[in-house]
Amino acid sequence: MAWFYFCALAATADARIVESFKLGGWRGDAFVNDQSGRFASCVAIARYRNNISMSVQVDANYNWWIAFSSPGWSLKPGEKIALRYRIDEDGWQQGTATAMSTKLARIPMPAGGYFISRFRRGRSLSIDDQVNTFRFTLTNTARLLSSLAKCVQKNAGIYGTAPLANARSNNSRPTAQGTMSPSSKMPRKPEFIIEASQALFNLMGHLGVRGVNLRNKSSRRPSLKGIHAVATNDTRTLVAHIFERGKYRSEKAVLTSVISQAAKNCPGDFSSNTGSQRRGGAELHYGHSTCRADKFMVSELYAITRRKRGGIYTYGLSDKQVRGGGGGSDENASVSPPQSVFVSAEQFRIAASQSSP
Repeated sequence: MAWFYFCALAATADARIVESFKLGGWRGDAFVNDQSGRFASCVAIARYRNNISMSVQVDANYNWWIAFSSPGWSLKPGEKIALRYRIDEDGWQQGTATAMSTKLARIPMPAGGYFISRFRRGRSLSIDDQVNTFRFTLTNTARLLSSLAKCVQKNAGIYGTAPLANARSNNSRPTAQGTMSPSSKMPRKPEFIIEASQALFNLMGHLGVRGVNLRNKSSRRPSLKGIHAVATNDTRTLVAHIFERGKYRSEKAVLTSVISQAAKNCPGDFSSNTGSQRRGGAELHYGHSTCRADKFMVSELYAITRRKRGGIYTYGLSDKQVRGGGGGSDENASVSPPQSVFVSAEQFRIAASQSSP
């Protein structure tokens, strides 16, 4: 019965399963829309002793939800249910569940990264709806989220993704992440988008970075909408942008502007450094900044190289680390999607110097 109720979690109405996996007590499936043939989401479900099933859903944009179902419930579809939840003995978080059917309700999880980090490492999840408090033991959640991330990455690549008009806004992310754009209103010529995308793919290839997805303008947070090419996951952002000749004063001025914007958006302690060097006969300008806040730290790398057809390429990489520990095993498990390599400043400079098409 629980699995029948869980099918309401599919991102579109007429969904079908194209892949399945098992991990301990979890059963996972990948859904595509029967009408469009596009990838919708990957979901996993586990049944608990109290006859309540908990499920986790991750969509093509790595938004995620937790859902609960029980054959004994009589919910009103569309009803909003105020509740609170927490991992282990952390402070209670306020949330709102939506009844997706008479037997199932789901809760959108915050996009900032803190809760998902605690979910994969924690021992238990508590839900309080002001009438009852439910406690769920978290087992294999680090491996589960890694498996779901790989499921999304694989099936989104095979089947493609639906338009992102209904994607959850990224405005809730800490503003320090992804501050690498001098302006979100800069013109984005189609030919520059294609060229910058190739440069970004080259950069990712030289760095050996995997598990980040190219984002179109509608799926980005506002600070990244003006950049020619952007690839992200929950913790990492890479960008490539072209400045035409005559559209900037100097490479140093561009770098200063980018770092100034990063400092402005940092809600905590900010530090940075810049420099330049000749690499392969060409001058390379580079920089690094760090923003340390109460619950997260963001480290950003920047590099500027000359463009053969005039102008410059500006590259950026932003990594976010969420503070906080937990009790689970597999501390190094990737979340969404897998972030495969640590990138040093020197590695980034070398890769940037080699990435121009």
